[in-house]
Amino acid sequence: MSPYLVSHRMRTFAARRLAALSLTVGLALAVLVLGISLQPGAAAMPDEVTLAISPVITQTYVIFASGPSGNHYSFLEIGSDLTLVGGGLYAGDGGRLVNVTVLGDPPPPVDVVPPCNGCQVSGTTPNFNATPLVPPILYDVSDFSPGGQYAQESGWFPGCVAPDGCGNYHYYSGDFSPVGNPPTLSGLYFVEGQVKLTHGAVGTASIVSMGPMDLSGNINLTTYDPRFPVLFTMAVAPPGDAISIFNSYIELQGGIYTPNGIVNFSGVSASMAGLVYAQDIALAGSSITFTCPSCDIPPLSLRKAVTPTIDVPYHGVVTYTIALRNRYVLIDTSALVTDTLPAGVTFGQWLEQPADGLIQNGDAITWTGELSASTGITFTFTATHTGDYGDVITNTAYFSGAAHTGSDSATFTVTPIYYTLTITTAGNGSGIVTPTVGMHQYPSNTVVALQATPYVSSTFAGWSGDAGCADGQV
Repeated sequence: MSPYLVSHRMRTFAARRLAALSLTVGLALAVLVLGISLQPGAAAMPDEVTLAISPVITQTYVIFASGPSGNHYSFLEIGSDLTLVGGGLYAGDGGRLVNVTVLGDPPPPVDVVPPCNGCQVSGTTPNFNATPLVPPILYDVSDFSPGGQYAQESGWFPGCVAPDGCGNYHYYSGDFSPVGNPPTLSGLYFVEGQVKLTHGAVGTASIVSMGPMDLSGNINLTTYDPRFPVLFTMAVAPPGDAISIFNSYIELQGGIYTPNGIVNFSGVSASMAGLVYAQDIALAGSSITFTCPSCDIPPLSLRKAVTPTIDVPYHGVVTYTIALRNRYVLIDTSALVTDTLPAGVTFGQWLEQPADGLIQNGDAITWTGELSASTGITFTFTATHTGDYGDVITNTAYFSGAAHTGSDSATFTVTPIYYTLTITTAGNGSGIVTPTVGMHQYPSNTVVALQATPYVSSTFAGWSGDAGCADGQV
């Protein structure tokens, strides 16, 4: 889903005002209005998950064991009943496959880089002498960590209180071991330590961790966002497993991503819909069905960033960065990036750019070319603010490839101009004035309503001062 973007543009309009208070007769009531508040949005919780597939990618895998292997086989299946539906298997550093059934029309591939020991595959013609593939980079953990793109889209904002005060984003600086039997999870979870789901788990959630994951019991999870895996860990293994699923009944709607370690299914009965990616994948005494309902990750991804993001000086300079990645194992021969700067900024100069395929025409940037497997390109340039005080500028870059399109945006805010409101009293009466007597600073576009409360024996006569303040509002 595309992030929901809110852009609000503030324009200066006020003039410095001096208000004088005469206390003689009456009582005034007023309301104070101080600007506009934009609350961070939260990603929608999908009722039904459909993961996108690129029809150009003919090598569709529901299991991708990249290697190098720590146990001699990047895919090891012992005494299991394994069925692959609609997607194949890749083992990049040897495998052992027994009683593997592959269903699909046409039959998806089973590709094993040798050796393949005791391999028995039905339903397709396996290739036990496959050519090694460059392991794709499907996700960037920084997108999910505090401040990252997906974290912000899920509700994180600067100053939010972890773990549950950031919308649908839950941050844990240590381990994560939810209570309940089973616990109900909802949202995007980022865990610096270990994840322990020892009593199972249910809900609509994606869990990203820096440490290993230990799962047991009944687990029924649907990914929080179709762009996210349901389980993602950066844990390095060996030693130990990056993800250990033990004596469980597990249903996952979404992928598993373990780029640096082992996923170990032991004593598991499972139904999984999504790509399982790891260095090593081991199945022992398990009955598992992996289905691939169009489970390939869209191969191209784009990130747009700007620095600084807040308190940009009026007519100051910002730096934009656009990063396009090809996360799959095939070349994309028709990649395209476009970025037209919005009103309020103009192009400055290039800091980093691709060697070929780039066209810049004023504030419009276009790049076309080929993007090799598991590679990326970066554009970095400056831009100068030309608009008003208090501007909120959102710039969106778009991309397309052989079978996928998308966009990403970056927003910065310009320091607003502040005005001084001076309040004084006049006359012989007495009372309370809100705001208080003195000088007050307000950003442009702030509406301030004045309130006067006279004491006994005094009455309120009215406001005077700059033109327009007689009604008690400036």
